[in-house]
Amino acid sequence: SDVRKDLFGLELRIDDRNDLFSPDRGGLYVLEGTAGRRTNLDQSGTQYRLQGEADVFLHLWGRHILRTRAQGAALIGDDLVENELFRIGGRNDLRGFPEQSLFSSHFAIGTLEYRYRLESATYLQLFGDGAWRQAITGDGNAFYGVGGGISLLLQRAFIQIDIAVPNSGQGFDFRSAVLHLGYAGRF
Repeated sequence: SDVRKDLFGLELRIDDRNDLFSPDRGGLYVLEGTAGRRTNLDQSGTQYRLQGEADVFLHLWGRHILRTRAQGAALIGDDLVENELFRIGGRNDLRGFPEQSLFSSHFAIGTLEYRYRLESATYLQLFGDGAWRQAITGDGNAFYGVGGGISLLLQRAFIQIDIAVPNSGQGFDFRSAVLHLGYAGRF
């Protein structure tokens, strides 16, 4: 369908983490909102998009770090179509599910992650991600992923390997475990 959007947005970002790749203190806080006119064929209406995130790192003692993260978003408007929706799932928000596999008009995700630092930027981790999402149909669903992984700092790159087991409300399905790989170059 032919859709035209004229939106205005603002973002507030506060980042006081002590390291970009492997923080053990501080947090990242983001609040973003857009509003404007959305025109679809001969229908016109107002659309609002709100997103927020708080990602906090706590140095417990010695090599032990706790990460807590909360994310949420809402897309408000009439006659939403699937390609406008948020896509969740994957290494960046809901581990245990394929990348961007869950379409949502509203969602909330919570993460609790324990890290054991082996070296300055290399660590082992255990995590749990939980999400609630509302689909375009208005139905709400809960999803969970638990797992573990390792993050390695190489000479010019940062590599993350996680394996997570999903739960879509039917119990944890170990046969459907998902391997997540991440790579970031350092220049």
